Amino acid sequence: MKKTGKILLLLMTFFITGCQSAKSVYGKGDSSLVVLIVDENNLAVGDYSVVLEGGKHSGSLRTNSQGMCSFTKIGKASYFLSGKKNGYTSLTHIPVQVEKTGSVLCFSVTSEKSVFEKALELYEQNLFIDGLTILDTLCVKPASWSSAALGLYRTVGLLKTNQKIEAQNQLTQTRQFLYEVNGKICRDNNQFLFEGDFINHTELGVKAFTVVFSLYDADGEAVALKRSNIVYKIEMAVSPYSHCEFSIPLEEYYSDELKQEYLYVSQILYADDSLWLDPFGLEVFEGEDA
Repeated sequence: MKKTGKILLLLMTFFITGCQSAKSVYGKGDSSLVVLIVDENNLAVGDYSVVLEGGKHSGSLRTNSQGMCSFTKIGKASYFLSGKKNGYTSLTHIPVQVEKTGSVLCFSVTSEKSVFEKALELYEQNLFIDGLTILDTLCVKPASWSSAALGLYRTVGLLKTNQKIEAQNQLTQTRQFLYEVNGKICRDNNQFLFEGDFINHTELGVKAFTVVFSLYDADGEAVALKRSNIVYKIEMAVSPYSHCEFSIPLEEYYSDELKQEYLYVSQILYADDSLWLDPFGLEVFEGEDA
């Protein structure tokens, strides 16, 4: 069944089983409007704030656990519908015409995870403006990890479209000195190791972090098969404002000499399960000559 068909079926099911329990706002008109909010998987989105503006009987509601809310006894008129919830795309000033009792409208929003995945996919296709446009529809709380990640993605888009001044301004606004990481390649019993030190500069404990660095042989050739970076997840608890030493085995990379050129952390998983992302290594980008 096509996606549209699935939404219609879901809409009918929710309307039949859940309309009576939908959160409502009442007016003095002779019409009504039921709003259903679903995500990209056609699952109901609860606690989504919905605002209906225009006419004499405007109001604001939040969807129930079935993704529904009901504007009851409103006048037959033209309205504008808006909505938002942290972690989902927003609905902005959508024209709505109410002409009869029992009007039902379904709106699809996209979760934060899918938005970031889509933005990255667009960046990889060099569709930077499209990627930034999608990110701009995402509703996130200021100073949350998502807001930081959003700023980083915007910065990358600006860098790749050669808007370096704008990118630097964006980076200044969003970049947080959350960590420091240092390290070097060592040799022990003819085996190479990468030994490093990670410093947590936040008030949150860290559960895991992902280290990224380049690895080359004596001739300057990348030694990692099918990629130029070594990506290694360190699952180690780090207390707030503390540090930990870590070691990464490199025995699978055969060479008389190994060199490492840059180093950054692409992900930090905190003790509260929030996730900070810097997938492109903006520490490196920032250090490049303009």
